[in-house]
Amino acid sequence: MKTTQSFKRFIVTLLLGIFFQTNILVLGVSADSNDAKIVYPIQQISELECRFEKFSDLSSKCKRSLPILNTKDYEKYAKQGGWYNDFTRIYTVLWGSSYKYGWDIGFGGHQGVDIATAEWTPVYAMTDGTVIIAKKMLGWGNNVSVEHNIDGKKIVSNYSHLNKIQARVGQSVRAGEQIGTVWNTGNSFGNHLHFQIDLDTPFHPYYYDSKTCPYSYNQITEQWVCFDDLQANTLDPLAFLESNGAILDSIPSTTPVLANNTTTQRSTNSNVDIFDKTVYIDYASSDVKEVQQIFKDLGYYTGNIDGDYNQVLSSVVDYQMNSWVIATRSEDGAGWFWPKTRAQTRIDYNTYLATSGKSSSVAAVVVQEPQPAAVTKTPIKKIARVNLLTREQIEAKELDEFMSDHTIEVKLNEVGGNIQLNQTSLLKVDVKTSKGRSYKWNLPATMTFELDESIVSVFPKNLYNFNREARNIKLTGLKNGNTSLKVKIGSKVIQTIELKVYQSGETLYPKTGKIYGWNSIVVWETKTALAIMRDAAGKRLINIPYGSSYTLKTNSDAQVCIKTGSIENIKKVYKAKCDEADFTNEASFSYADTTGWVLVFDYKASWDNPELSIINDHDKSSLSTKNLAVRTPKGLNAQYAYHEEVIDLLEQWVVWGINQWYFLETRWLSKKDAVAWIENSLDIIDANTTDQQIKDDIANHRERLKDESRGGLSTTRQEFLTLAYDYLIFDKTQTGTAINYRDLNDAEDSIANIVFDSDETWRDAFGDNYYRPRVSITRWEAAFLLSQALRKTQDGALASN
Repeated sequence: MKTTQSFKRFIVTLLLGIFFQTNILVLGVSADSNDAKIVYPIQQISELECRFEKFSDLSSKCKRSLPILNTKDYEKYAKQGGWYNDFTRIYTVLWGSSYKYGWDIGFGGHQGVDIATAEWTPVYAMTDGTVIIAKKMLGWGNNVSVEHNIDGKKIVSNYSHLNKIQARVGQSVRAGEQIGTVWNTGNSFGNHLHFQIDLDTPFHPYYYDSKTCPYSYNQITEQWVCFDDLQANTLDPLAFLESNGAILDSIPSTTPVLANNTTTQRSTNSNVDIFDKTVYIDYASSDVKEVQQIFKDLGYYTGNIDGDYNQVLSSVVDYQMNSWVIATRSEDGAGWFWPKTRAQTRIDYNTYLATSGKSSSVAAVVVQEPQPAAVTKTPIKKIARVNLLTREQIEAKELDEFMSDHTIEVKLNEVGGNIQLNQTSLLKVDVKTSKGRSYKWNLPATMTFELDESIVSVFPKNLYNFNREARNIKLTGLKNGNTSLKVKIGSKVIQTIELKVYQSGETLYPKTGKIYGWNSIVVWETKTALAIMRDAAGKRLINIPYGSSYTLKTNSDAQVCIKTGSIENIKKVYKAKCDEADFTNEASFSYADTTGWVLVFDYKASWDNPELSIINDHDKSSLSTKNLAVRTPKGLNAQYAYHEEVIDLLEQWVVWGINQWYFLETRWLSKKDAVAWIENSLDIIDANTTDQQIKDDIANHRERLKDESRGGLSTTRQEFLTLAYDYLIFDKTQTGTAINYRDLNDAEDSIANIVFDSDETWRDAFGDNYYRPRVSITRWEAAFLLSQALRKTQDGALASN
C-alpha cells in the first residue's frame, strides 16, 4: 500500500513538473532577484513559408513556438545554413546591429530586436507594468510602451509597428497579457515586432538625441557611432529575457534624491518605491496601505489604514481634481494611483517631508531627478561581415522561394502599352498560388513601379498587401513620349512594359515593322503570321491608327493572303484559313485592313529562296523583311516509293495538306482533297497549254467539279482514277492495253492504261497484276497517279494540240 501511494505521489510530482516546465517554455520564468514573472513578448510565430498571411487564418501546421535565441551563441546561429537559416530570418535585426547586416553585433545602432512573423501575431507584455504610451508614433507606427519597476529600477519595454493596440495609457498589465498584434506600421518593411527595452530615459521609445549623438541616420545604424549612448540608454532585450532580468544588477536604483542628497523616506523609514507602482482596487494590500498613509499625511484621507482601496478612492479623486491631474471625476484614470498621479504625488509628498509635515501649500523643495549612472557594459563579440548576408540578400532568397510557389500576373488594359495623353489606364496586378488561387496577403518584399514620371504618373507607387485580391495601378499620360515601366519586388524585376503616351487625333507614320511567324516551314505549308508597325523610337503602334498605305510583298516563290476582322475577335481571325484563290504574291493594306492594329496574314512558300517583306508605298522603303527556310515534310524519306512524285507535286502546288510538318502520305485521301487536287492539276495544264479548246474544256471541267462530292469519306483507287480520266484526259480516243489488270474489266483496264504503262504502275507488292480498285487510295498513291497524268499531258502524249 505504501509503495502504491509513493508511486502515485511520484506520478503527481512528475505531471506537475511537466506542467510547470511547459509554462516556463511558453510563458517565461520568474527572475531570481524578484517575484516579477518575465516572458517573451511573442510566444508563437508563423512558419516562415506562412509569414505573409494573417496569423489568425493559419492552421496549426503553419504555427510554431518562437525559437529561443541565446545571445552567447549569436555567431554560431549566424553561420548555420550558409548564413541563411531560421534564426537569421526570424530575428531579422538584433540589438546593436545595423539594418543592412542585421546580425553584425556591435557594428550598428539598432535599439532593439526585430522578430518577423505573420501579421496579427499576438504580442504580450514582458512583465507586470503600467502602460505609459499607446498610440501611433512617427517612425514607430502603432506603439505600446510599458513602464516596469524591478527592485527599484525603472525600465520601459516598447512594442512597435503594431496593427492593433490592445492597451491604454495608465492601464496596469500583467506578464503575458496581450497588448497588441504584429503588423507593418510606421517606418517598417515587412511584418515584424520591434521589441526594445529602455532604461530610465527622458522619452520612450528611446532614440538618439542629436545633442549627444550628432550623426546621420546611416552613420548611427551602420557605422557603430554612438554605441556608448546605445548601451547607456537601452538593454539588449534578448539578453534581458534569457537572464530573466539579471542584467539589471549592474544598473543602480532610480529612487529620487533630495537636494541635500538624503534619500526621501516616510516616517516609517521605508524607501518610497510606491511611487513607481500602479495601485488600484484589488491590488496588493501592502501597497494600498502605503497609498492610504500618503494621502492621510497629505490631509486628503481620514480613514483607517486597512488595505482596502475602496476606502481611499474618493480621496485620490479629490486630490487629482485639486492638483489638475484630471479635469472631471468621470475622466479615465480617476481614482487610479498611476503615472501622472504618482508623479505629482511624489512632488507633493517630498515637499511634505521636507517641511516636517506642514501643509503642502508651503514652498516646495527642489527635488533632483535620478541621473543615469554608469552602466556596466556587457562585452559584445562582434560577428565579421565577411560572410554575413545582408538583409537584401536574405530577402532575395526569400523572394525566390516565394516566386517558386506563386505567379505574378501584370496586365495593362491598354494592349501594347500606348496611353492617350491626359487619360488613365489601369495596370492589373494579381498574385496566384501554385493552385491557381488569388493570393490575399502580404508579399515578401515591397512591389514597386518605376518609370519616367514626367511622362506617365503612377499611383500607388508601391504595393505590399493583397488583402483585396488583384490590385489596380493607375497610369496617367502626362506628355507625349516613351518610357519603360519596371515592375519590381524588392530588387527583382518581374516584368518590363514599354509605354507610349500619344495625343488623340495625331497621325503617326511607321518607320519600321516586324513580321512574327515561322521562319522554317514545309514546302507549300500554310502558316499564319502577324506584322506590327513601330515608330522611329521602335515603340509598337498598338491601338494607334497610323497613316499611309503599305504592301505585303513576296517573291515568286511565296504567296500571302491578308485576313481582316476586329481586335476583339483576333483569335478567331488568326485561326481562320484563307481560300486558295485568295493567295497572291503581294497585297496592299492600310491601318483599316489590320485587325485593330496588327496585320494578320497566311503565307506559304516553295523551295527557292522565299521571302516576305513590308514596303512603304510612299517612299518604297522596306519596313521589314523575313526570309523563309523551306523543308521537306517530316517522315517523307527518300526511300519511300512515291517520294519524288510527292515532292514534285508539292513544288507545283498540286497536292497539299501539310499537318504539323507532316504530309501524312499513308493516310487515305479524302474526297474533298481528291477534288481539290484535280482542280490544281487543271491549273497546271492550263498554264502549260496554248490550245484554246483545251482551255475551254478546262473552264467547263471546273464548273462540273463544283457538283462533285466533297465529303470527308475516303476515295478508292477506282474513284480517283475515274476523276482523273473524266477531268484530266482531253483525248479519249486513245486505245491500247499495256497492262492487263486481273481485277478490272476491259473498259476499266483501258482507262487505267491511259494513265499507267508497263514501266509505271503501282509500286506495291501486287505489281502489275492487280489494280485493287476497291482499296482506299492513300495520299502519296494519289500524288503518284496525278504525276503520271500530268507528265504525259506536259509531254504532249494526252493533249490534242
